[in-house]
Amino acid sequence: MHPVWWVALILLALCTAHSKVAGALWGLMFLVGAWLEFKARPAIIQDPVTRAAKTWLLICMIVLAIWMFCAYMFDELLQPQSGELNAGMRLVVGALGGWWLVRRIRCSAPERSLTAINFALIASCLVALFIAVTEDRATYPSNAIIWSSAIAFWMVILTGEAIRPLLAQRVRHLCMTGVLVGIVAILVSRTRGAYPVLLWPLVLLIVSGTGSPILKRHWRGLVTALVIGSVMLGATASWWSDKLRLSEAISDVRGVQQEGNFNTSTGVRVYLLTLGWQVFSESPLIGIGATERKRRIHTAGLGESRGIEEATQSARKLGHVHNAYLHHAMDGGVISLTGFLLTIGGLIVIGHTLRRHHSTSAYQLYGIAVVHAVTNISSVNFSHNYYSLVLAISVGVVLLQARLAGLIDRPS
Repeated sequence: MHPVWWVALILLALCTAHSKVAGALWGLMFLVGAWLEFKARPAIIQDPVTRAAKTWLLICMIVLAIWMFCAYMFDELLQPQSGELNAGMRLVVGALGGWWLVRRIRCSAPERSLTAINFALIASCLVALFIAVTEDRATYPSNAIIWSSAIAFWMVILTGEAIRPLLAQRVRHLCMTGVLVGIVAILVSRTRGAYPVLLWPLVLLIVSGTGSPILKRHWRGLVTALVIGSVMLGATASWWSDKLRLSEAISDVRGVQQEGNFNTSTGVRVYLLTLGWQVFSESPLIGIGATERKRRIHTAGLGESRGIEEATQSARKLGHVHNAYLHHAMDGGVISLTGFLLTIGGLIVIGHTLRRHHSTSAYQLYGIAVVHAVTNISSVNFSHNYYSLVLAISVGVVLLQARLAGLIDRPS
């Protein structure tokens, strides 16, 4: 393998260790793609993978244009008050590099390269588990929800690889082991906003049915194992609720209902969600802009009774409403929200583009869309640069794996 390929694999394996590693891999993806596009490999591959990569690039460009328009409306284009413009540019650059890669790349050993990517993802999950066990949530490489989302992206990619018929059985087993390691890492991190996506392996089996040769042979055993595992996971969660921060959430909700106390992790979210909905109702089409959104949050509860001022003091320390959907609705109304929803719908669209010839890759993209949609319910992920980087890398990895899988039976 080319030395650059080894560098990329090492960076991928260490992506969960530090945000700068993800940034380096994102930049390398773009630079290698640009080099292949303008200096090497004159032949261009035109197939569903290329179309999917081009479609994702166009969608990211539209999203960035929408967010730029929203910023322009409130005179925030040159002095951004929100993270959307940075996130949009990172998605566009990553999508451009991915598009160049998949339409130009050739590989003499595609199966070995595909396996190497999976091993790097497994290693990244192991690194994440080590960090989750040895470090406090406050010292993670990024915000806990953002960091757990990256692990979840690797988890759904490896889940698809575990049922890819082209791979050797031992490799598929290792991929499933990586999935389990990723699940444990998220549980140990106690990131409640990522818990729902842990059901994706079971969802994938149900949705994909018996279409996969692997599933046809092991359908009953896999479903039985996952159902038993889900029941055991639920039982463990009920017994270990303090460790998983579930009982804390219940206590926070009771505090809101009985005492009107919003100065807790869940309570502040309840208050800000209410505030976000009120603001969206005032200006549903164009919102109020990021500057005004920050002002309203920082002055929330002030001027009211002393009890309300004290109960909302934690909310005033924050800059967003802990929900990406309402966050966009506040900043740019339906217009900005449409841009965010396009990042979810775009993943489904390019997954559908690959569905016929690359079903495994399609399911991986659907899984990424689920992680993206679910984890943003309790967070504004694009406010952190790390998230847009790992989202761009995840889509690039899936498209590259689809390209390599297509080359296995069609040597270069």
